[in-house]
Amino acid sequence: MLRKFKLHGVKTPFHPHGIALWRDPAGQDVRLFVVNHRTMHDHSIDIFRVDFAQNALTLVQSVVDPDAIHAPNDVWPTGPSSYGPSPVLGAARR
Repeated sequence: MLRKFKLHGVKTPFHPHGIALWRDPAGQDVRLFVVNHRTMHDHSIDIFRVDFAQNALTLVQSVVDPDAIHAPNDVWPTGPSSYGPSPVLGAARR
């Protein structure tokens, strides 16, 4: 079933690419991790709290680190605010 979610807290251009969902093992918290290509050379990993009852995504954290996040393609969550990025295959390091 498709749902339309409202975005809350996003203040920069939002151009999502790779996404992944993290669920708290206790089932109390759900986070959506999104690779955001703000511009051609400005990328972030945006972490949203998911509220299924309100169909809402609320930005919890936006991680920007040009030295660590270069041309991200996908992301895999390992906790509520931890992740591993996957670079674009063949992307040159700045």
